[in-house]
Amino acid sequence: MNRLFRYSFYVKTALVFVAILLSTGTVIYTSQLVKKLETRQKQVAETWAAGLQHLASSDPNNADLTFIFDEIVSTIDFPVIVSDPENEPIPGFFRNIKFPEELPESLQTDHLKNLILAYDKQREPILVTVQDTIVLQKIHYGNSALIDQLRWFPYVQISLVAGFILFGYFAFSIIRRHEQSSVWVGMSKETAHQLGTPLSGLLAWIEILKSQNPDSDQKETISEMEQDLERLMMVTDRFSKIGAKPVLVTSDVAAEVREIASYLDRRLFSAKSRNATLEVTGESSIFADLNSILFRWVLENLIKNALDACSDVNPFVRISLTTVKEKVQIDVTDNGKGMPKKLVKEIFRPGFTTKKRGWGMGLSLAKRIIEDYHGGRISVAQTVEGKGTTFRIELKMSKDHKKVN
Repeated sequence: MNRLFRYSFYVKTALVFVAILLSTGTVIYTSQLVKKLETRQKQVAETWAAGLQHLASSDPNNADLTFIFDEIVSTIDFPVIVSDPENEPIPGFFRNIKFPEELPESLQTDHLKNLILAYDKQREPILVTVQDTIVLQKIHYGNSALIDQLRWFPYVQISLVAGFILFGYFAFSIIRRHEQSSVWVGMSKETAHQLGTPLSGLLAWIEILKSQNPDSDQKETISEMEQDLERLMMVTDRFSKIGAKPVLVTSDVAAEVREIASYLDRRLFSAKSRNATLEVTGESSIFADLNSILFRWVLENLIKNALDACSDVNPFVRISLTTVKEKVQIDVTDNGKGMPKKLVKEIFRPGFTTKKRGWGMGLSLAKRIIEDYHGGRISVAQTVEGKGTTFRIELKMSKDHKKVN
């Protein structure tokens, strides 16, 4: 299962890398096109400047030169303004300039001057000279509409594609979560259904054993069997409640924690093979709205995981109960091996597990129960490799907490 998540990470990284390459390639290619068009613009402007210079030094009545010059001018598709050496626009010597509709004719020259300043910031004007020293005119030009569109096109394209990808990602994530939820609900209810028949049979057999007047040792054994059977009935009830909206009741969280801790201490921690310590510290009475069956499931899962992670030397699990800003805070701490920081965000994902055996569904279901059903939060409060991990459950304190106390 971990290998699957690792491959998933590699695939996502590769896709992001390819996306970056494609985006970079698009920007570079478009930039090259823009540079080529800018070079063409400059060449056309220089040709116009050469024509003006030739006309200035030739017979102004030469019809052939005038025709050629007009042909050059007609090919210009970018804004051009011709000025005198002092940057004063020459009336009528401009092309592809759009004036604002509300601009009066008396202010058009000022508008041209402002455009000249803007164009000159982008590039040096082309000089029309005679005898290579005397400046007769200046040609100021800006970018064509095509160049402006091409310059922004790759960024607009990338933004649209990125937006579409994000939309698709979130849409598929919602669909995937819904499918996962449906699978969990189906598996849970089917499990509860399958367990129901053998549990009914076991209950009947225990009643038969009790009716046979067992001795004191047998009575103790039967009593322990009944407790374990009640636990199985509770597990079945837990599975049957997955997918249904649970009923929350104001409950003493501390009492719930101590009861489940007491049961697990007898069954798991006191075993000779474990010889581990389980302790509960903190406040003795805290009230919150709970579904007791599901809440105990989460806590049992956290305690068992903590026990599995415990150090071989003096293993212990500590549960601390506190209230912080109208919230009930339950910390489950072990002295195990801890975990790398990079795994903290992964452990609540369905199917993720660090164990050799296991489905990796426990923490995912715990997160669903605490956050979706109880409106609380479950997280890794602290983890240090070689020292241990603390899982934290946060629940809203009951409105009736003060009244109950």
